[in-house]
Amino acid sequence: MGWMLEGRPLESILITRLRYLGDVVMATPLLEVLRRGAPEVHLGFLAEKGHGQVLQNHPHLNKLHLLETQRRGSDAKARPLESSDQNLQSRTSWDMVSQLKSCQYDCAVDLFFNPRSAWLLRLAGIPHRISGTKGSRRFLYSHNVIPSLEPDRFNEFFGLVTGGMGEHLARLAPLVHEESGLGFTRWFCREYANERLGPRLPRDYWAVRDSDNKPEAGTLLSGQPLVLAPAATWPSKEWPLNHWKSLIRGLLDKTDHPLLIIQPPGLENPWAELKCYRF
Repeated sequence: MGWMLEGRPLESILITRLRYLGDVVMATPLLEVLRRGAPEVHLGFLAEKGHGQVLQNHPHLNKLHLLETQRRGSDAKARPLESSDQNLQSRTSWDMVSQLKSCQYDCAVDLFFNPRSAWLLRLAGIPHRISGTKGSRRFLYSHNVIPSLEPDRFNEFFGLVTGGMGEHLARLAPLVHEESGLGFTRWFCREYANERLGPRLPRDYWAVRDSDNKPEAGTLLSGQPLVLAPAATWPSKEWPLNHWKSLIRGLLDKTDHPLLIIQPPGLENPWAELKCYRF
């Protein structure tokens, strides 16, 4: 049982969303969906080091590729240079090309399709490269999926998953499920007709409990967690630290659900005060 593209089975698939943190998190449903359709498929994920650390130890991920980058563009000052976790190894662009070549991915699904990611996949020699761009970079890919151009085909699909998550999942439309013979969108609508799909994160980030009831580090927390993501790339979108602390205190008083706090990548200061909740 597995995924096929143009009549050939896919033994390994790379998902890439270079940045930003929220977009990387919203890409995690692809890992769950691809794993369900092909339990033995090798899944990789490529992201910038500062944002990709959130996927470390993800249960559906076989390989995490972290790209070391220099800050450029209009958001340069707000983007972290590197992860705070020095145990996470990263690669420069040319080193990353070599690393991706060594993994011999059959297919790559690019959810960002900026010049860097487009060329990385092309130079790595990945035979099937799926994107969703209308620009000239589309020639660097083998497949280009733009759902808005085919609304009838995706009506049922987008009734189940909307917004950014739906746009990400729609890129998988060229795939065919080998066992059922169904194209991806038809297979997905059948499999998830009665389920609610959402982002999934490993539970080894900042976990918050009442100070008198802290489980040991590394354990799984029971109950559906509430995930908080403080800080933001753009200061104009950033909620003040004191507001976050008040929110955490209020949630601890009013719910038994565990709280998971995603560490702001590269922004430990002034957000270090939230570490008091870490165990």
